[in-house]
Amino acid sequence: MFKKKDRHTLNNSIDMLRIVIMMVFFCVAIFLFSLKLFDLQILKHEDGVVEQTPKVYKTAVLEMSRGHIYDRNGNTLVSNKKVFNIVVDKSTLSSEDYNTTLLNFIDLCEKNNIQLFDNLPLTSDYPYVLDVGYIYDDKKTSYLNKFIANFAPENHKFLSDDTALYDFLCEKYGISDEHKSDKTYRTLIAIRYEMDCNDFEYTKTCTLLSDVDEKFRTVISENLHNMHGISIVSGDQRYYNQGTLACHLLGRIGKMNGDESALYYKDGNNGYNYDDRVGKEGAEKAFESYLHGVDGVEELAIDEFNNIIDRKTVKEGKNGYSVYLTIDSDMQRVAEDALADQIDYARRLGLSDTKPYNGEDCYAGSVVAMNPKTGEVYVLASYPGFDLNTFSEDFTTLNNDTTRRPLINRATQGIYPPGSTFKIATSIAALCEGIITPDTYITDKGVYTKYADRGYDPECWIYSNSHMTHGTINVKQAIEKSCNYFFYKVGDDMGIDSLTKYASLLGLGEETGIEIPESTGVLASPKYKDSRGFIWNPGDTLQAAIGQSDNVFTPLQLCSYMSAVINGGKRYKATLLSSVVDFYTGETVYETTPVVQSDVELPEDVVELVKSAMKSVVVDGTARNVFDDYPYSIGGKTGTAQISGSTTKNQSDTALFVGFAPYDDPEIVVSVIVEHGDQSARASEVAKAVFDYYFSTIEGNGEQDVE
Repeated sequence: MFKKKDRHTLNNSIDMLRIVIMMVFFCVAIFLFSLKLFDLQILKHEDGVVEQTPKVYKTAVLEMSRGHIYDRNGNTLVSNKKVFNIVVDKSTLSSEDYNTTLLNFIDLCEKNNIQLFDNLPLTSDYPYVLDVGYIYDDKKTSYLNKFIANFAPENHKFLSDDTALYDFLCEKYGISDEHKSDKTYRTLIAIRYEMDCNDFEYTKTCTLLSDVDEKFRTVISENLHNMHGISIVSGDQRYYNQGTLACHLLGRIGKMNGDESALYYKDGNNGYNYDDRVGKEGAEKAFESYLHGVDGVEELAIDEFNNIIDRKTVKEGKNGYSVYLTIDSDMQRVAEDALADQIDYARRLGLSDTKPYNGEDCYAGSVVAMNPKTGEVYVLASYPGFDLNTFSEDFTTLNNDTTRRPLINRATQGIYPPGSTFKIATSIAALCEGIITPDTYITDKGVYTKYADRGYDPECWIYSNSHMTHGTINVKQAIEKSCNYFFYKVGDDMGIDSLTKYASLLGLGEETGIEIPESTGVLASPKYKDSRGFIWNPGDTLQAAIGQSDNVFTPLQLCSYMSAVINGGKRYKATLLSSVVDFYTGETVYETTPVVQSDVELPEDVVELVKSAMKSVVVDGTARNVFDDYPYSIGGKTGTAQISGSTTKNQSDTALFVGFAPYDDPEIVVSVIVEHGDQSARASEVAKAVFDYYFSTIEGNGEQDVE
């Protein structure tokens, strides 16, 4: 047996051995670990980053921002707001995982009540058959035509067999028979269909959701491990800062269609990609070349696990330019508000009257204001309007509103009979042709009977209303009182050829040159009548002389026409563009200069005579009630007009006013049309509101008194 001392010594030896073994093991482990770190940090990568071998390189687009739009005073009209979108990327999505990944995504959307797009032309309930209503949806129609052309050009059964399209989609996207009736799988098919219709490929992502809120972004972020290929990216969304203000002239943007692709790719791609969003209407389209940014390009390195491990910019992008319009947004707002108020008032007044067609059908109108010396447009208002920020969501409602027709830009594309505002053109033509002089007097007999034997004997408006006449008057008084009889006689004596000659030279029936689409209207003439298969009669000349017959013009044309009159016949090209500026450098890239569209060179005494007559209109004539005791000196002409071609009155008359200010040195011309406003006072009140704003601005700037 061991002695007690020997046992104690043995135990100490064993403990020491254990300690030595542990220390050796620990040192070996430290050595191996250090060796691995050295290998990773020093041998395999210079900066301490683990080197990974890319599986594939991908070229990606660096999207640049679209330029902002401002008014003439620098107030922001259109900008971009930062949004977060959920996209699916083919380069990081394994083909065998398409359905699994997308089903996981759909499941999250359903649990969070998120509505996904659905451009399938199929019913929403099983069996998912062809919904013939798709033909009324331009996007669904375009998608279906593209899908058939790309994936089934010979398959005509899609349009005749109710289930053929859905069966084809199920087979194409690997949906088994047991899942065909499941609504979730229909949603999956809608996404796959959308991806194909948008040419989903390695160089282009597909957006699944736009402008996603923070709550749902968090949900997606927490589940990205189950949805490889789906990611959250930031981007720009067009934002219309003033809501409904100037909606028709600003326009909107949308994804490029086939015709636009052909246009923008005509001479190379010009910095465009096939899925770019471009201007569709208004200033957004007119100034697309300035607003559109040129995207950059970057190269992405992707590893075997579909992770992006490196990126390199290979082409720098450039943001779009800032576009400054000629519009005064404050004046535009005043005009739009005044127009809305008068339309509402006209309708309420008409509804309170027991007689029909006294304004109860008044729903729309337009205001245009421009600088007669330059052609710059200050106001281009069309009512009713809409909110460009919610245009897509509201489109169906807006498009179906056949009473108010809010999608029409009445300022440039609505055409209206000019009524008595045309009498200025008749007066100028007659004076220039020597048919009358300032001292020519004509007696208003109430009824013009020269063609009574042919069954045509038109009445002066005052005779129709009260069986009174305007007595014996000259041209200045005829303009002031808007005497139809006087202009029947003058038009009859002069003939239609001279009348149309001067009206055309003053811009009626002619393009104004504005950058957005416009109608040229119709200038009444024998040629136009003949083109429609009708014969020109003497009565047509009489009606044309007072602004009726086939005469129809846009509010912008009337503004341009009045500008030419007070300019002595010089008519400037209408423009919405003030300047184009580089956002970063502040350098002016383009600046608009006035362009003369036409020049008639009217005699100075003729111009002064008609201007004086238009001053009398607002002081003593048909606009007196609106401008009574007005503190500023202006000129104008009222009008009421029936819709051309109607034989019996089945709607209220349209109200018009065209005027200018200040009288001695005009700097602004305003035209107003109130559809079915019944009384010219409705249009005159709107013009007065615009003039009030104009004069208050002059006084606010400390300029001299305008009287």
